[in-house]
Amino acid sequence: DYDHVAKLPVAIIDIFAAHQMKEAILIALLKKEKTGSGSILHISLYKSGVSGLANQASNFLNVGYVPKPMGTLHPNIAPYGDIFVSAEEKKFLLAVGSDSQFKKLWFTLISEEVDFTNFDFNSKRVIRRDELQDILQQRFSKHSFKKIEALLLSIHVPFCLIKQLDEVFKDKMAKNMVLPHETEKERVFSLSNIAFDIS
Repeated sequence: DYDHVAKLPVAIIDIFAAHQMKEAILIALLKKEKTGSGSILHISLYKSGVSGLANQASNFLNVGYVPKPMGTLHPNIAPYGDIFVSAEEKKFLLAVGSDSQFKKLWFTLISEEVDFTNFDFNSKRVIRRDELQDILQQRFSKHSFKKIEALLLSIHVPFCLIKQLDEVFKDKMAKNMVLPHETEKERVFSLSNIAFDIS
């Protein structure tokens, strides 16, 4: 439902494996060019899934931390993946990747009544994430998403509006990824999985 927006309803492990396959093919082509020898590629769905664990794997391997479900939250950075709601109840998430980005966000959005030193370093923000979410949500809930968007763009803080698919495909970049196909009976559409440009 709309209150639980973390699950991607796609075969994500298959997609990870496809990317592993592309990398393996490129490496095999380079090997062929240099040595003249061919290669046999083995792509594992399991290993592809494990390779995508990224930060969660690092947390476990280095300190033995077994993660709990976190929804969209980044395990090591805050506020990153934290979901907020605007005055008109549009949901969006922040991707604040550095202390300097957070400082700009804080002093643009928050008055002096709350002590910045509680949140000045990422390690403090991760520990006090619930408190930080409450403070930010109180501020965001007073503003329209349009105003929030303008503010975040002006201070170069990454964010993302959570959209329904019909909203996604109103966007020009998404529209350009739609591929029409003619069949004997009808016109059908698919989606390009190429998300880069080369110039």
